[in-house]
Amino acid sequence: MSTQINADNLKDTMSDIGKNARKAAHILRLASGEQRSSAIKAMAKHVKKSAAEILAANELDMNAAHKKGLSASMLDRLELSPERIKAIADG
Repeated sequence: MSTQINADNLKDTMSDIGKNARKAAHILRLASGEQRSSAIKAMAKHVKKSAAEILAANELDMNAAHKKGLSASMLDRLELSPERIKAIADG
């Protein structure tokens, strides 16, 4: 999450994300159930470990969203908390 995304690199960033997602989907299709489960557990562990960084980035997102005048319901959907991150990681 250290790369800053802006208008100049958004298209390239989104293209890279899409390419990587397609590669990962192909690998997951070939993986056994045990391998998929292990990968999901590793991702969940990484999300929990990265909670402070995720929350810091979310604070920037929330500030920008407030400035843009997003509705209360949209702000609620965007806002993360330690509890929400844990729920995401726990599935």
